[in-house]
Amino acid sequence: MKRGAYGKHAAIWNLGGPSRSEEIKFYSILAKKYGNKVLSLMCANGEMASGMAKNGLNVIAVDIESVKK
Repeated sequence: MKRGAYGKHAAIWNLGGPSRSEEIKFYSILAKKYGNKVLSLMCANGEMASGMAKNGLNVIAVDIESVKK
């Protein structure tokens, strides 16, 4: 199934890069102000979602590249 350029970009995002630990910490603290549940859409490799889950949040993460038809 052709999804445009998204698949090409997702492959690059999955290569990693600088640590996102401070970003994950910031969003985890922000999310906890509103409860314990987070919906992470277009999560690529799920790095942010995984980090937030490790910080005690209940996270559901979905990415179109992980959907099989």
